[in-house]
Formats: sequence, C-alpha cells, structure tokens
Amino acid sequence: MPLTEAPVIDIAAEVHGPALPEAAVLRLLVHGFIALEAEPACRLFMVEDPVTGRRQVELRCYPAGHAELQVLVAFSAYLRRVPGVADEYHTMKRATRISHGAGSPAYHAAKRAWMQQRQAAVLEAWRLA
Repeated sequence: MPLTEAPVIDIAAEVHGPALPEAAVLRLLVHGFIALEAEPACRLFMVEDPVTGRRQVELRCYPAGHAELQVLVAFSAYLRRVPGVADEYHTMKRATRISHGAGSPAYHAAKRAWMQQRQAAVLEAWRLA
C-alpha cells in the first residue's frame, strides 16, 4: 500500500484512572487536536491539515484494560500479516471516505461494522500468534 493511501498516524492510548483528565484534554485542544464523538468509554481526538482538511493524526484514549484496545492491536497486526484483508480494508475505507467523509460518524460506523464482521477470526489469529 502506498504511503499516500494511509497518511494518518493512528494512536491508541491506555488511560489509567476513571477518565482522561480534563487538563490533558485541554492540552490536546491547545495543541490543535479536535475532540470528536466516539464509542462509549473512548475519547477521540484528531488533527487535520489546515490547508487540505485531511486527517493527519487520530488519537483514541481508552480506560486501562478496555477490551477495545486488544481488538485494535490485534487488527493492526492482522492487517500487516494478511495483505489481502488489508487491501479489502483500505478499499472499504476509501469508498466510505468518498461517500461519507473521513472522520464522520458514518465513516467510523462503517469501519466498525467491517471490523466486527472479522473480529472473531482476527482475535483467534492474535491468540495463536
């Protein structure tokens, strides 16, 4: 996959404590992050290119031990090991970005649905790795 197809830095962080401290949220906002809606228990932040509006950085903050972190790590590893599935994923993301816009709730819902359809196989591969 060419670098131009995935120019986004995706970061998943584990937050120790009941929630991301508001001081941390304010610091992210001061440094150009935008707070977005996300699934329950997750705080989602993004940095966009001021000229193109394209997403450059996405940061997801989860409470310590949240199951979604394991799923994200497993998917990342799986997509690196199974290029055909990675190609399917990037094709789906491109089509969804065109129809709904990157970073939109519909875009994230489509990605989540795609991942949920494959989650059992991905987690089994992760368990066996």
